Amino acid sequence: MTATTTDPVRIAQGARSEARIETIDGQRCVTKRYNDYRDPPNVKLARELAFYRAYTAVPILPKLVACREPDTITVAHVAGKRLIDVIESGASADTIRAVSAHYGAVLAQFFESSTSPDETAARSHIAATVDRIKATLKRHPDWESASVRRALAGFDALADAAPPMMCKTDWSASNMLVCGDNVTCLYDFDTAYPGNRLTFLGDILSSASIRLDWPAVRAGLTSRGVAMPAPESLAAAAHFSRWQVQLARASDHDLGWPGAERFGAHLERLTALAQS
Repeated sequence: MTATTTDPVRIAQGARSEARIETIDGQRCVTKRYNDYRDPPNVKLARELAFYRAYTAVPILPKLVACREPDTITVAHVAGKRLIDVIESGASADTIRAVSAHYGAVLAQFFESSTSPDETAARSHIAATVDRIKATLKRHPDWESASVRRALAGFDALADAAPPMMCKTDWSASNMLVCGDNVTCLYDFDTAYPGNRLTFLGDILSSASIRLDWPAVRAGLTSRGVAMPAPESLAAAAHFSRWQVQLARASDHDLGWPGAERFGAHLERLTALAQS
């Protein structure tokens, strides 16, 4: 019989779920229950489970303990502080660079140990997303700025990048734990999707550009043998990643935060980072 003790203190979590600490059969665990924000709970659970099952050999992920349909997942608790909290408490630039470099080295593990999704599924997801982007822009022509048109030009080649990999769009500083300068855990994979090596790197660049030091992340990746794609390909993948996040917020009447001018400026910044 499974013995469970629930801690009354909830863990800080994003808008898509609630999390709490539990002790299950003597093991300290985190149980996360999804809400219906943006996507149904069962869809989020399926995405997260697909990610864990694709990367069972990656040690930086917490151990998957249990899941309960349609909306709950339990993983082993890992010690550390959320990186977002460390940054907002006033972490120095040197600390952010050091954490970013270790983060890049940690991310290299995903290239070393993975079970790839079906290549057809990856191609289909990328093609369908590009079609959604183009259809969305037709409904919102005010978003067709020069920077957005330049970003779209590189999308059609994304599906041809190999090999397929399970990816996720939200590699944010809110979804990792650190101890000192080291990353101890990565978590939250309900934005997972079947993509490929290039879109995986695009997701990393896109998310790292917000809070982390991208050159240090890139150095960490390359130190473990991960080759970087051509700058124009990497930029296109990062733009694709930002559009996936944008589409998650979009409706027929409103494309949502952050507005066309700000979004276009962010795409230009991603282009510059990819080329740096």
